[in-house]
Amino acid sequence: MKINLLQEIQASAIDSSVSLADLLRKCAILAARLGNSEFRSWVNSELNGYEDEDKLPTYRILGINAAGHFSGSFNNGLRNAVIPSGSLPAEYRHWASEAKITDSISSLSSLIKKSDGTLHLQWPANLIALMQQFPIYKGMVIIDAWQVLSVHQIAAILDTVRNRVLNFVLEIESEAPDAGEWPSNNLPISKDTVGHVFHTHITGNVQNVVAGSKDFTLQSIMYIKQGDLESLDKSLRDVGVEQSDIQDLKDAIASDGPRTKQEGLGERVNAWIGKMATKVSLGLLNLGKDVGVGVLADLILKYYGLG
Repeated sequence: MKINLLQEIQASAIDSSVSLADLLRKCAILAARLGNSEFRSWVNSELNGYEDEDKLPTYRILGINAAGHFSGSFNNGLRNAVIPSGSLPAEYRHWASEAKITDSISSLSSLIKKSDGTLHLQWPANLIALMQQFPIYKGMVIIDAWQVLSVHQIAAILDTVRNRVLNFVLEIESEAPDAGEWPSNNLPISKDTVGHVFHTHITGNVQNVVAGSKDFTLQSIMYIKQGDLESLDKSLRDVGVEQSDIQDLKDAIASDGPRTKQEGLGERVNAWIGKMATKVSLGLLNLGKDVGVGVLADLILKYYGLG
């Protein structure tokens, strides 16, 4: 059976053997067919890197530490010493507490492969020269400095991108299963709807449910308490998910373990969402009226406290 572009992207999103760059290139095709400039811009930025730090998505802004080498009199010095952010002038403290990651997806993937677990991002030479005017350590001058972050933080960026792509295409499919096969001037889905789905699932505004969802869906999401499987169970039953599928989700949640905003949903949970999308497309799962598969993702995000 021939699969369409939306299904192809879903399959690639949950297949770790497919590179994220290849997945995003498929998304570039989808963005062109949907005629959505925001989605196309986001895909291009992830593929080629971000030129403007002020336009970075929040998942690319990481909390970090800083360290450096210091030189003192009589050959005294410190190596690999922590640089407390509070020791820097206020306008420069972010260099010791925050890293803005602008690199392309391919560059980040290469960093992970080459890393031994920790990454160093060098401070600019002119910043180091400027900080020599300030006594970070008494009687010593800074001679080198860098930001310190974990390779897991970079991996979390890649996972976040993959998860957001999956949630986006699942929601588009729930609204118009063949949207990726139509020319952009004759789509079976409005550009306003595409824009709403983009802002909900790509830019991270996931606390809003899909346009058109009925009150019971909103009530189901409001009912969920963070970390409470019983309330998640009830909400999923309210929107039409069968108990056997809910149990599969609970097993997936247990397998993936706790999640953070930067990590996004885990591999097993994302696979479960993909399975639900397939069941809907085959007519094997009847969700409530106007409830898209993306709503299931919203319910799960609420359970994790990420929505």
